[in-house]
Amino acid sequence: MNSELHAAQVDHLLELYCAWRTECAAVRAAYERFSTADPSERGLAFAAYEAALDREESAAQLYADQISLVSATLARGGRDTVTTESRSARAWATTGSAWPWRW
Repeated sequence: MNSELHAAQVDHLLELYCAWRTECAAVRAAYERFSTADPSERGLAFAAYEAALDREESAAQLYADQISLVSATLARGGRDTVTTESRSARAWATTGSAWPWRW
């Protein structure tokens, strides 16, 4: 594996990690809003909290997928060329979501 590809993989891992941690913070903020919401707003606040949980789960899965991809390459001694983008990241990109570029 050449150093340029290796650096790109590490950069991508860091981007995915940061995106995941950003979503973790969003979950905490959404829960705080839910837990302090007026009774008339609790349903909407809970829906926002659930959506934040879904985004965090997706971000965590993207990060885990990329770790698996890099780990598999390292286990093979770096003989294979590996993309810096996991299949799930490409799938996410096709949904039209702005993630991870919105943070």
